[in-house]
Amino acid sequence: MSTDVLRNNNEEKDYWDLLMDFEGNGKDEPRKLSERHINWFITEIFIGGSDSLINSIEWVMTEVVRNPEVMKKAKDEIAQVVGYNRRIEESDIENLSYLGAVIKETLRLHPAAPLLIPRTTVEDTKFMGHIIPKDTAVLVNVWGIARNSASWDDPFSFNPERFLGNTTDYRGQHFQYLPFGSGRRMCAG
Repeated sequence: MSTDVLRNNNEEKDYWDLLMDFEGNGKDEPRKLSERHINWFITEIFIGGSDSLINSIEWVMTEVVRNPEVMKKAKDEIAQVVGYNRRIEESDIENLSYLGAVIKETLRLHPAAPLLIPRTTVEDTKFMGHIIPKDTAVLVNVWGIARNSASWDDPFSFNPERFLGNTTDYRGQHFQYLPFGSGRRMCAG
């Protein structure tokens, strides 16, 4: 762990600490963030995270109800891993691969933000034979990427099996699957 994320007494800094310690360059970033700005920032994260989580849960439930065979497989896996006499616990999640695949497939077809937050190019860039001038606003169409037949077989169908035994994850390293974005501007939640 890098030392810039540790307090003087070797405790890890939390998100609030990192925001309070932020020092911008003073040109296109503020030198310091005020406590008021930080409070608004955190409030927006909670509101955005709550709303998108609820929408994602609704889409998971919709897809499972629309696909009874998927529901049966998910229920069978939960019964096998967890049983009927207790609740699912966080430690069970790593053993629920089919349920994880259902969630990944739902996020592929129904990303919380179909267009990622706009980015701005910091310098003239050549991309796929096109020149993109400095300071151009770039929108990443996650919805379109997830339906690209060059990356996905039968991209419009709900098929959780495509994620079984597949290392594609949501952390922004697989550019055909970006439900939370990528890089420094990835979803803070």
